[in-house]
Amino acid sequence: TLTTTDCVTISGSLVVTDRITELSAERFKENIQPLVNSLEKTIQLEGVSFNKIGKTETEIGFIAEQVAQIYPEFIEYDSSGKEVVGIQYSRVTAALLESIKELNTRITSQQIFIDSLAARIEKLENK
Repeated sequence: TLTTTDCVTISGSLVVTDRITELSAERFKENIQPLVNSLEKTIQLEGVSFNKIGKTETEIGFIAEQVAQIYPEFIEYDSSGKEVVGIQYSRVTAALLESIKELNTRITSQQIFIDSLAARIEKLENK
């Protein structure tokens, strides 16, 4: 067990044999607001493939500086608070989920419209 109130930096890989849990219970939160316009923001994100300088392994992800322009709340900064260090990828999940829900609402609305058009066409054809 490692307990610290400070940042832990690991240079290299971290392998977790059980799970990583982030503190997320409602009792620890305040000013809770639903996410809005998630789809509009999420489609601005650009997934990229890359290799880290000095490495040959291809990875996929985002460029943190670009993400900071769209979702600054996903970004981790250095101790000065000025230099972008990385992305808190687990936070991307909530935005993606809300984007999927927005898409589902659009699809449902479009399907209702399509069904009504199909019914009108069928009615016209049967006259």
